Amino acid sequence: MSFFYNFPHKTGGTNGGKKIETDFNSMIPTVPEDAHTGPDLRRVRVALIDDGVEMFNKGMHRLQSRFQGRSFDTMPDGPSPIYSSVSRHGTFMSKSILRVCPFAAIVPYQLKVTPDSTSKLLRPEPRSAAQAIRAAIHDGVDIISMSWTIRKDGSKSDHFGMDELRNVVHKARTAGQKSG
Repeated sequence: MSFFYNFPHKTGGTNGGKKIETDFNSMIPTVPEDAHTGPDLRRVRVALIDDGVEMFNKGMHRLQSRFQGRSFDTMPDGPSPIYSSVSRHGTFMSKSILRVCPFAAIVPYQLKVTPDSTSKLLRPEPRSAAQAIRAAIHDGVDIISMSWTIRKDGSKSDHFGMDELRNVVHKARTAGQKSG
């Protein structure tokens, strides 16, 4: 099952984001609590490649033990924590995934995001996206969830980052076709 929803967010917060999240989640049927029983069942591992997941958000802190991941949002003093989200988009996506599959193990991979030069919307940097996808493949996740767009800015570093991203997406697709 696949969902696409354009979650509007701008640098510095959301505009009506809570209502949009509630409306979106109300369309998803609730899975019975006893749906994940049996000795041969395991949690599906979903790589959530986004801007992080706010673990202190209502309802998320109790799930912290099910969230392991890595940050590719590098700062001068090291990577920023995966348990934070600039736009709350990663938190929204995590809640939506858990609504559809409450027994999933979310593996957040935090991207480095910067404001787009024209729209000022936060966009992932291509190189950090490529690193996150590569890590998700290496970690052997079952599903990779990415719900963002990257716009080329024309710089030389952007060009190399986009090439790296294209190559790793191709590798992920090929690996998925072989295993499926």
